[in-house]
Amino acid sequence: MKLIQICLMFFIMYTLLQELLPSGPFRRYMKFMGGMIFLLLFVQNLFQLEKELPLLYKNYYRRAEAEVWDERGKEILYEEYREQMEIQIQELLEQEGYDIRTVSVNLEEQQVDTISVRLDHADQYDMIRVKNILQEVYSLEESHINIKS
Repeated sequence: MKLIQICLMFFIMYTLLQELLPSGPFRRYMKFMGGMIFLLLFVQNLFQLEKELPLLYKNYYRRAEAEVWDERGKEILYEEYREQMEIQIQELLEQEGYDIRTVSVNLEEQQVDTISVRLDHADQYDMIRVKNILQEVYSLEESHINIKS
């Protein structure tokens, strides 16, 4: 949705700017640059969707839960959800350049309650930065994220 809003705003501004320019040889350069800027905006916002993956996973598992009727099926479903979140957190932090020893996610009432991460070779600054990354991506309070080295 955000991507569509940005594209619409760009096209409105681009059209207004194009109408204000006099016709002539400069107009074709304007069209070229406008197209390049649009492609850059589109690609940049497309790759920012990666930050929204936790929400997409959560919505997928909620829809799947509605289709599972028995309690054992729900337990299996949320165990898979927990494992996928642990893998996702490990990949996210490895992309940021951290060596991860273990990742643990605790679910409570079908939602993430706590995230615990054990880092290799990390100082205080690294632990604070990892906590901030996880807070931003998973929208958890600081007290629900445990970082150790």
